[in-house]
Amino acid sequence: MRRIILLFITACCLTAIPVSAQHFDPEHRHSLEISTGGAPLHGQSGLGIDRTIMMRINEGITADKLVIPSVNIGYTYSISELWDFNVVFNTCVGIYRMEQYRLSVPKGTELPDGSVAERDIYDFKGAPESVWTEGKPHFALSADFRIKWYRSDAVKLYSSLGLGGWLVQVTIGNLPLPFVPLPYVTPIGVNFGEGHLYGLAEVNISPAASILLVGAGWRF
Repeated sequence: MRRIILLFITACCLTAIPVSAQHFDPEHRHSLEISTGGAPLHGQSGLGIDRTIMMRINEGITADKLVIPSVNIGYTYSISELWDFNVVFNTCVGIYRMEQYRLSVPKGTELPDGSVAERDIYDFKGAPESVWTEGKPHFALSADFRIKWYRSDAVKLYSSLGLGGWLVQVTIGNLPLPFVPLPYVTPIGVNFGEGHLYGLAEVNISPAASILLVGAGWRF
């Protein structure tokens, strides 16, 4: 991972040879971005640890995650030559391989030791009786501030810090919350392109992506 980040920084610096200083343009301070990346933080939560355990105990069903396609839609407002404000909406879908195992000992059955089974017992050592896939959508909203620490005609390098929320209701202690707070951290990001259309890439840990985020944007 460290080697990948170093190569990413080196590539950015090699392509970011300045032609002339880029000045703040108040007539084109808005941007729309679409991006994708590694599974975002909230997308890695799966079906929920409690639900997965209860499905296995009570229903004889196991769930294994396959893939997590993810899409981000973002809006960026250029505050100044140095600062941007960014808002990102993320949607991703956890796709799971579900397996139903055979009920071997029904609840209430007398066991060889004379005791009675207090719950259904499933044969997880055997082959599953049925297999299917199931999708679970996740949604998140984030906001962060970008500091543009390198600017040229065609390239900007930046870092960002902010806060996001997984849009699911939870209770912490006795306090109900409409979302789960999550960090939004970009150690290094780059966007490249001189006109309205530009590309972007980030080393990112957030509700938008994990490890790497890539996409495109449109200035207006």
